[in-house]
Amino acid sequence: MSQRRLGAFVSVGSAACGFAMALILASLLLSVSTTSSVRAAQTVTVNIGDNYFLPQTTTINVGDTVVFYNSGGTTHTATSPGNFDSMDIMPGASYNFTFTTSGEFSYYCTYHPDMTGTIIVQQPAPEFPGFLALATVGLAVFLGLALERALRLQGLK
Repeated sequence: MSQRRLGAFVSVGSAACGFAMALILASLLLSVSTTSSVRAAQTVTVNIGDNYFLPQTTTINVGDTVVFYNSGGTTHTATSPGNFDSMDIMPGASYNFTFTTSGEFSYYCTYHPDMTGTIIVQQPAPEFPGFLALATVGLAVFLGLALERALRLQGLK
């Protein structure tokens, strides 16, 4: 094979190797973006007893819902001025509120101002993409190295 033809063949081989690596990386990025799990919203219950909220402090993520359940014998409220107001929660009834912003929300019972509580709402931590993404990375590296080696053994790179 002439030097000129060999050079063209090597260029094509290098281009093919680059294209294959680009395809592998694209599939890797697609795999990571589609396999990372999205945390489902949670529902947390705050028990309202006579003269207490239990737990008194609750930490949740943005998008989670808090159910204020009145297990006491009298009417109560869960009131956070400017944020949420359950109005009257009769014994055995509940009030749900979904938190859409992060922050610290103090609340109280309007009938019993000494009954207080706090909801701490945080941004959810990003979740690790998991085993499938790691396996894809490993496969991409393996295929890239195998292709590189095959080209070297054939004297094309």
